[in-house]
Order: sequence, then C-alpha cells, then structure tokens
Amino acid sequence: MSQTYRKLTRSDDSGFTLIELMVVILIMGILAAIAIPTFLGARTSAQNKASETDLRNLLTSESVAYTNNQSYVNAASLITLDPAYTKALGSGGTITVLPTTLPTGGSGITASNAVTYVCLYEKAASGTYFGIEDVATGAGAGTYYYSNPTTAPTTCSATPAAGYNSSATAAGW
Repeated sequence: MSQTYRKLTRSDDSGFTLIELMVVILIMGILAAIAIPTFLGARTSAQNKASETDLRNLLTSESVAYTNNQSYVNAASLITLDPAYTKALGSGGTITVLPTTLPTGGSGITASNAVTYVCLYEKAASGTYFGIEDVATGAGAGTYYYSNPTTAPTTCSATPAAGYNSSATAAGW
C-alpha cells in the first residue's frame, strides 16, 4: 500500500508552466506601467521644489543684506552671507543674481548707488526656469515670482518684468 501511495503523491511536474510565467510577467508589466509615470512626476516635482527653495533661501539672505546696508548684494557677497550656495552661485553655477554689478556693502553704499531691487533665477534639474524678484522701494515694491518651462527671465529692474507675478501660486510655484 505504501508503494501505491508514493506513486499517487509523487508528481512529475516540476517548475512553472509557460502560461503561469506569462501571467506573472503580464502583471509585472501592468504594475510598472502604473508606477513609472507616478515616479517620474514625483521626481520632476521634487526638482522644481528644490529650485524654489534655493531661491527663497537666497532671497532671505538678500533681505538681510538689504536690512543691514540698504542695498542688495551681488553673487560674490551673497556667497559670504550663505556659504551653502557657493557652488550654485559661483562661476558656472546654476543660480544667477541680477544685476551683477552691485555695491558689495560697507561704507561705499550711498543713497545714489544703493540697489533697491534684486532678481535671482535658476534652471531646475527638470529644465524649468524659476525666478524671484524683490523690489524694496517705489510703486512696484514687493516680491515677484517667475516660472517658465523654456526660457529664463529676460530683464531685472525696479519694475518687475513681464512674466513675473506677485502671487507664487499664480506663477506656478
């Protein structure tokens, strides 16, 4: 009897059938088709938020400089205020500070040469350009935001350029 039982319970089937393997591959393909676009969207969003955060942090440093000297500073002086951005603000860096020729601080700043506006912009790793402009005095005083998937801001002046918006949300931030 034990030999009969062994014959009945022993199976010559080993491994998976081709159909079973194809079903598993199909399920994995469906899961990948759902997950990959979600991951890429989250990646782009994170890259954009990183640029926005960089610009907001540097604007805080610029605001400190303006409070201390009644003038914004250039990129070289901004590195001194916020050394964490040395690479991004340095030559060939990703962040641009406009105008580039600003008083660097100290006793050389007078009411006639003080710079009362500053623009910072960066191209995010996703390829979108983000900018932030702060105007300290005058009719256009305030903070303005910029977002464009293809081009960097073209001008920087005491009057915010076209494309800048006083609302971060409306600007796509």
